[in-house]
Amino acid sequence: MNKYLDELKRRQVIKVGIAYLVVAWLITQVSSIVLPTFNAPPYILKTILFVLAIGFPICLILAWIYEITPTGIQKTKTIDPTIPKSPLKGDRLKKTIIVGLSIIIILLMYNQFSLKTEDQSIPIAIENNNEIIVAVLAFEDISQEKDQEYFSDGMSTELTTLLSNMPDIEVRDRRSSFSYKGVNTSIKNIAKELNVTHIIDGSVRKNGEEIRIDVQLIDAIEGKSIWSQTFKQKMKDVFQMQDEIALK
Repeated sequence: MNKYLDELKRRQVIKVGIAYLVVAWLITQVSSIVLPTFNAPPYILKTILFVLAIGFPICLILAWIYEITPTGIQKTKTIDPTIPKSPLKGDRLKKTIIVGLSIIIILLMYNQFSLKTEDQSIPIAIENNNEIIVAVLAFEDISQEKDQEYFSDGMSTELTTLLSNMPDIEVRDRRSSFSYKGVNTSIKNIAKELNVTHIIDGSVRKNGEEIRIDVQLIDAIEGKSIWSQTFKQKMKDVFQMQDEIALK
């Protein structure tokens, strides 16, 4: 009797667990697509993920304790093994798993196809209308002491401000550009995600009272550097150097 109930519990928990994970994955995918469409705040998706995570062990516990039988929902330990098990729940779980897995496979194939299509594409709309849209990435601190991050960030921020005041140039805001700070990804990917034509990247190195800034301008459509220059100044002349870099 005990072996029968233990086997019944194990099968029940496995089926319910798989079905729960499949449905939870589908809910997550649908939410990640639908919520941004309605400009829902990010915490809503996080709340959904949290509830699904909390619900998983609860669902397994309930599946271990209860079972659907021809006479209704009963605790597993009270089930009479001589009464045939209701095929209804087993069939529903199997159908849920099969349908869910089928949808997952279709979505994965669609996403893979979409990614390949995006990789082969360039922001043509920008290329055709000849707009100049620039993103100034956070400059890297390559000083030996690694103590100039505040200065390198400030340099990128000042360049963003100076360039945004120039005519015929659109500049992405600092928050968007700085979101790629420390992220290991290609310039082309950054350009596509920010939808820009040009990227400004650079590094800062301080040696005593002298500051050295290496800057390059990258054509995001072609994926190559079209201008680069090294600037050296005393720390007291740093604001003059910022203006010079922006004009160059």
